[in-house]
Amino acid sequence: MHTALICALLGLPLTLSPQTPDSAEEVVQESTSDIASDRFDALEEEAETTYDKWLSDYRTKLQKAEEDGTDLPMMSMVPPLGPVLAKFQAAATDYAGTEDAVQFLTWIAQSGMQIDEKGAIAAFVTLFESHVKSEGLEDLVESFQYLTEVLGEERGTRYLAKVEAESPVADVRDWAAFARLSPILDNSTLDSKAFTEAKAEFKQVIERTESRRLRGQMEFKVRLIETFGLGMVAPDISGVDLDGVAFKLSDYKGKILFVDFWGDW
Repeated sequence: MHTALICALLGLPLTLSPQTPDSAEEVVQESTSDIASDRFDALEEEAETTYDKWLSDYRTKLQKAEEDGTDLPMMSMVPPLGPVLAKFQAAATDYAGTEDAVQFLTWIAQSGMQIDEKGAIAAFVTLFESHVKSEGLEDLVESFQYLTEVLGEERGTRYLAKVEAESPVADVRDWAAFARLSPILDNSTLDSKAFTEAKAEFKQVIERTESRRLRGQMEFKVRLIETFGLGMVAPDISGVDLDGVAFKLSDYKGKILFVDFWGDW
């Protein structure tokens, strides 16, 4: 008010503050995003602390059992992250419909499957239904290849196609293409039309992607399938059976053979 009076007396133009309602909203949004980010970091730290304690307790009990010569007591192989997961879900609800929800939903989708399968699936669905254009999906791309397994073939394939069509992020679209095409390559013979078309699309993605990790995975998959794919002759392997008799895989050529690969760590 004093400034306006002085300007009027001196005949000077009055310069108003450049802040408009829009810029004020942006300031509020930035503040809200900072709060959401801090909340996410705190929850992520809580999850890591909970996991580390669970693992440490397990190792302590294992060591004690070995020292005492007793059996290891029964323990759940799933870390007790339920209470932390509930906090992530509450945060996702608090920020529902906003970009700030994406980081919480992504954590739930990636880390919550063993704890709350329905909750993790719901997080996936919300991400693809409401946040398909979010740059935050970059944190989820390596989970795309399991999408049909988690959501079912029909729904998973539909969401992958939606990501390819609507995401503004090239890297996200390329990972979605990789996830969509991989099952076709896995389940088609090398001389089939389906394999030829999928491999051609694979090559296009390999040539255009800027992700070295994605390119490496795609090139490896093509080499693997062209060596061990359906219809290919398996490389000859040799070994010794339980009676100490040497054998080769080619010894069983023309016979139906079940090969079971397993290991013990």
